[in-house]
Amino acid sequence: MTLKRRFATCVSAFALVALAGALAPAAGQTLTWPQRLTAPEGTIDIYQPQFDTLKGNVVTGRAAVGLTATGGQLPVFGAFWFTGVVDVDRDADEVTLRNLSVTRVRWPDTAPDLEQRFRTVVESAVPGTGLRFSFERFSASLATAERERQTMPELNSEPPAIVFAE
Repeated sequence: MTLKRRFATCVSAFALVALAGALAPAAGQTLTWPQRLTAPEGTIDIYQPQFDTLKGNVVTGRAAVGLTATGGQLPVFGAFWFTGVVDVDRDADEVTLRNLSVTRVRWPDTAPDLEQRFRTVVESAVPGTGLRFSFERFSASLATAERERQTMPELNSEPPAIVFAE
């Protein structure tokens, strides 16, 4: 099966599972990562989101996804970037991510139309679903992103001088 065919099959499987509400944990349940979703067409693994910014209650971030077609042995990995709204309950140590809007997707060796199809599937399936996870993980992810932003100016990306001699 070609990579594009596997990807298309997995996107269809993701749409079926997500539309069925498989992304929503039961009330009070903390979502563990990766979250494995199954459908007749394949398996979808969603890995823990990495958050970049928080302004008010609007958050931006990215998450890795692995798609394995039924009968396939190797997953196809990709990533999507998103914005969403978070509701924080510090007493319960819980954060709910809702109103997810996919801003960008990346898959290796896929055409832009397949990436757009995946983006559309995610946007149409996930917005009404709340992903729940611990406040501790959420705040740790934001703290890591802030440390990365602070150290970026210190990185030297200039290539070294290369001296060649015979």
